[in-house]
Amino acid sequence: MHRRSREERVDFFLAYALENNAEAPRNLEPENCSELVWANLLHLPDDTIPYVRAVIDGFRSGVWFQEFGWEP
Repeated sequence: MHRRSREERVDFFLAYALENNAEAPRNLEPENCSELVWANLLHLPDDTIPYVRAVIDGFRSGVWFQEFGWEP
């Protein structure tokens, strides 16, 4: 994703195939996020960061590159 907030950013996101014995995610930056959880892509937590939600929505519909935060 090419996005703009206070500055210009390029973000890379990876898909992970969850196995039955997968390790629980750990929040190694508790000062930056409230929690870290495995979530159903159809039922994301209400406080999901907007650009992350946009990436997940794009992934579900087959979009592999997006721009976010730029003027239309």
